[in-house]
Amino acid sequence: MSSKRAPGRSLDEWMELVIQCRQSGLTDAAWCNEHGISPSCFYNAVTRLRKKACQIPEPAGKASTLDLTSHKQDVVQIAIEPETSPAELVSDKDNRSMYLDNPHTIEIEARGLMIRMNNTCPSFTPEDPDGRAEGAIMLADISNVDAIYIVCGRTDMRKSIDGLCAIIQDQFSMEIDHALYLFCGRKCDRIKAILKEPDGIVMIYKRLTAQGSYRWPRDKSEVRNLTWREFDWLMSGIDIEQPKAIRTSCARQ
Repeated sequence: MSSKRAPGRSLDEWMELVIQCRQSGLTDAAWCNEHGISPSCFYNAVTRLRKKACQIPEPAGKASTLDLTSHKQDVVQIAIEPETSPAELVSDKDNRSMYLDNPHTIEIEARGLMIRMNNTCPSFTPEDPDGRAEGAIMLADISNVDAIYIVCGRTDMRKSIDGLCAIIQDQFSMEIDHALYLFCGRKCDRIKAILKEPDGIVMIYKRLTAQGSYRWPRDKSEVRNLTWREFDWLMSGIDIEQPKAIRTSCARQ
């Protein structure tokens, strides 16, 4: 005589059980053991409910995921005082005076670190459109380098600043100061560059989004000095070897 199998629970019934379990404060295994439910059947039901796009509560003891997209973002307009406005005296609660022409208008101090954001900028004139007479420091400004070097062959592009500097100093016994070093890996649509500035070392990473590639020398692993003209050819996707090009004595080396 065959025994008749008890009918299974519907998804709605499993959903109610899952909610009861997750709201009980017990772990899934402890709740299933207390109510005589097989944990494998419980988790199988959870999987089926998720496939139906049901909202399953998180298990006890597991931090819920923070949904940053549920919060509304606002755009706040910031009023900017015109340069012709007179400096006004503003007093804070500590009776310290602060003027609008004070270069340190915002100061943030945290854990012994002071961050100052000022409202000054270098003067821009027709004679000095870049404002360099004021001593402005540009990020990754290659116009003042003494030499440009291309590292021929293939370079491991997973290397960061320290790894690329090690190639320059250890492998080729060269100094980083006052020079721009160019690197390329297996793919010729992306390059890295190392440039030392007065206050640190900058790594530039460029990947082409336009169609084309860089004509990188692959013959051997060496460092080659480029003229500014050859550098322009390289960045334009042209071979730096141009035997028919006119060599001018005034070309910047």
